[in-house]
Amino acid sequence: MDIGRGLAIVIAFGVGCAVGDPDAGDGLMLGGSTTAGPVPPTGGTVATSSEGGGPSGSGMQGTTASSADATGGADSGATTNDGCKVPAPWYPDDDEDGFGDPAGEVLACDPPAGHVSDDTDCDDDDEDVFPGAQETCGGPDTNCDFAAPPLCNSCLQQLASGNTTGDGLYTIDPDGEGDPVPPTQVWCDMTTDGGGWTMVQRTVWDPAQTNALRTGYANWYTLTLGNPSPGQAFRLQGSAWEHLNIQLDHMLRHDLRRQSDGGSCPPLFYMGIGGTLTVTDSATGLTGLSSDVTMINDTNLSTLDSGPSATCVVSGTAVPWFYGSCCSTCPTYQGGYWTEPHPMVSYVSAVPDAFGNIEVDVCTSPAQLAMTGTFVGLNAMEYYLR
Repeated sequence: MDIGRGLAIVIAFGVGCAVGDPDAGDGLMLGGSTTAGPVPPTGGTVATSSEGGGPSGSGMQGTTASSADATGGADSGATTNDGCKVPAPWYPDDDEDGFGDPAGEVLACDPPAGHVSDDTDCDDDDEDVFPGAQETCGGPDTNCDFAAPPLCNSCLQQLASGNTTGDGLYTIDPDGEGDPVPPTQVWCDMTTDGGGWTMVQRTVWDPAQTNALRTGYANWYTLTLGNPSPGQAFRLQGSAWEHLNIQLDHMLRHDLRRQSDGGSCPPLFYMGIGGTLTVTDSATGLTGLSSDVTMINDTNLSTLDSGPSATCVVSGTAVPWFYGSCCSTCPTYQGGYWTEPHPMVSYVSAVPDAFGNIEVDVCTSPAQLAMTGTFVGLNAMEYYLR
């Protein structure tokens, strides 16, 4: 071998140039090029390209940056350092009920704080509203099926449901969906003696209003008449009364009329217990009623054309009621008591009501006296069932 050529080779090795594997016959790399496989640089990390090929640089120290396609983006299909291949959708759960708001979708490999994978909440501001939530009658849609729950059957059931706003007007369905009594707006007393009272009849001082309730039995049984709002005559159709006779509790509210100015005194409340209503399409009876005052004078209802005391309704221009030789509690009556029919009662000056009050306790001036006997006039008489 030429001594000069050999010296050149030795010098080349001395300045750090690389050669291939002599056993593999790879040849030489001179002047920074090679005919063999790569030799990684010393120091730093080599990032893998999206095609899984060799280093992106040659012979330089430090870390080589990954290509844009190796960042793990949703459309690259590449794997990121934490193993997430495709980010998932997450939904805000502001009310923390475990169900998310579909309008707030976020894509991430890990759930952001306050987010869940479910997207079926219909009100993310109310923790009581979510798919599958337990609903109660007469209330709002809380189970996200976008349908209101059934109406309550009575004011008592409405009270038990918790969907109440105090005394007032509520729509109930006394005999349930699909039955003959349609959904009806009624007045509910939600406070007196525990509440849950459904008003089925109100007569008022104004005869023009109350006279509309003077009917025969067929209309008493099938028609709801008047307006349940305070101060208005009203009667719920009789076929519904039996459905509201749940606890066999009965209540009369009397708003006594002041003789001085015609205004109303604070009400008196008289209770009855154990009274069972039996209502058919031809007759109605009320038996077993126990009370401190005579709430009814007969166990059978009388109307213009039925019952044992139809004459009271006809000649006394009275509304249908449980009359027996007329009444001590008269939703309306005329006869020798008034020149026109008004509601009246005979016991409020002597018999305390459920709260221990009599006439002088609630009226600052005497109540309106009838022309005969001890009867006093009322601006309103309301009859409730519970």
